[in-house]
Parts: sequence; C-alpha cells; structure tokens
Amino acid sequence: MYRGKSLMDVKKIMLTCLLCLVSFGRSAGAEVSGDVLLAPVSARAIALAGAYTGLADDVYAMLHNPAGLAQMARYQVAFNHVAGWFDTLEYFTVAGPLEDGQGTIGASLTYRGMPDIDNAGAVDSAIRSQDMVGVLSYALNLRAFSRSLQAWDVGINLKWLRSTLGDYSPSALAADLGVLWRSPKLPDLQIGAAVQHLGTKLKYIQAEHDLPLRVKIGATYNIYNIMNQEIHSLFVSVDGQYGLYEEHYSVAAGAEYGWREIIYLRVGYQYQPDSLASVVYSGLGVQLQVDQISLRLDYAFKPVLAASDSFEAEHVIGLVVGF
Repeated sequence: MYRGKSLMDVKKIMLTCLLCLVSFGRSAGAEVSGDVLLAPVSARAIALAGAYTGLADDVYAMLHNPAGLAQMARYQVAFNHVAGWFDTLEYFTVAGPLEDGQGTIGASLTYRGMPDIDNAGAVDSAIRSQDMVGVLSYALNLRAFSRSLQAWDVGINLKWLRSTLGDYSPSALAADLGVLWRSPKLPDLQIGAAVQHLGTKLKYIQAEHDLPLRVKIGATYNIYNIMNQEIHSLFVSVDGQYGLYEEHYSVAAGAEYGWREIIYLRVGYQYQPDSLASVVYSGLGVQLQVDQISLRLDYAFKPVLAASDSFEAEHVIGLVVGF
C-alpha cells in the first residue's frame, strides 16, 4: 500500500515539474533560432521517424531523452555522418555507466557546415555559416534513493551552442530534462517525457532569438517471442512533440524488427499538420559481436522537402561501438 502511494506521489511531482517548465518557457510569437539543435543525426532514430523518447536505450538517448542513458549496461561510442541536400553534419558521442550504480555519464559534439553564401559582384567576401554544439549528460535510476523507485530513470543534458553567420558568432547555453518510466505490470512498456533546449538566447547584432523549446512524450512496447525470442524481435514506438514558441506539433510512429540480433529493419511515419506532406522514413542496421566488442552499422533514408517543393534525399550513416 505504501509503495503504490509513493509511486503516485512521484508521478504527480514529475507531472507538476513538467507543467511548470512548459509554463515558464512559453512565449508565443518569439523569434526562434538554433535549428541545429533539432537536426536529426541518429540513423536509427531517423529511420523510426524520431519516435525515440520512450525508447532511448542506447548512446543516442541524449539526443531525445537523456533519462534513457540510465539503461546502458556498457560504454558506447557513436559516429554519424549526415549528407543533406544543402548541408553536411558530423556527430560524435560517447556514454557509459559509472561504477557501483552511480549513474551514467556522456558527452557529444555536433558540427554542421553549409555552403558559403556567395557575394558575387560585391566587395565583401562570401558569408560563412556553421554551427557547433557540445553536450554533457548525466542519468540515474532512482533506485539509488529507494527500491520503490526502481521503475524510474531521470537525466539531464547541459548544452553549449555556437552559431556562426558571417562575422557574427553568438553563443547560448541550454539544458534538457528527461524522465523514463517502466510499467511494473507491463515490463515491456516504457513511457518517456522530455523538455529540450531550455536556455539563453542567441543574439545577432541587436536581434535576440530564442532556442527551439520542445516538449516531448513517447511510449515504446517490446513485442517478444514472435516465433522464437532468440531469433526474432519487434518493438513499436510512438512519439509526440510540441514546439512552444512556434506553436506547432508533430506525431510519429516507428517499428524495428530484428533477426538474431544481427539484422534490423526499421520504418517510421511522421505527421506534421503544418507541413505540406507527411513523411515515411526507412532504414536498416547490421550488428556484429567480436569478443567483448559490438559493432552496429546503421543507415537511414530521409526524404526532405526542398525549397522547390520537391523531395530531396538525405542519407544518414552511423556506427555504434559497444565495449
């Protein structure tokens, strides 16, 4: 009886904190910048259409829900390359558990470069445009405080963003907060929530721009034993997010099928009511085990609506090394 009351109290506290953060951050009509914070870089998450808030079970958790890092049982290093129709993006991250259940730490670095804006016929040289984001992460399972809270993970990201446009290079600081809950009655069900990019503003000359504040909630359900648990695996994931400054939302759903923990096939669907079209994503992964080291190569195909109202393809490749 006491345990049930304790869990209910925790849920109420989490919900109250989330609502307070939303109310604090909201400012309709604000100028928003720092879109590199929204750039999807995880090939696995992209193939699932970004439905990752409730999943968040690997090193990419810090991109979607930092609380998910607490699920990691070993260290992982990841490298990702995004070849876009207009820009290129490089991403490096590392995360792993501390000893004696002291939590999980992580760090990442993102670089995005875009072609110089040509000033043909003008005196000034071409305008350079690039972004860099550094992140430090920490996550913890709450059983460290009480066994009755072992179904809960919490996490935080601390971010530094530097955006360069011509002669201007403003910086901003931000934080992400995340929570993950596993159902005691349905152990294969996970529900997660996160508030992302809560921080200072970017200032170009005299204009100040807010960061793209996001509130996200998602759920994942693992479906085991399709025929044989050791051969087949399948999970489905759903996600919803809301941009508080832009006042728009999107919903996504994804699924991943695995064969012998070697081959993974992924598909995702995202719907944005203010977009010209909904988008279907796809991808695959191949995982190999070499002694105590695991290697997973991920690929995702991402259709992007270009300025000409036609779809261009972005190809995302990622490598995850576990040890």
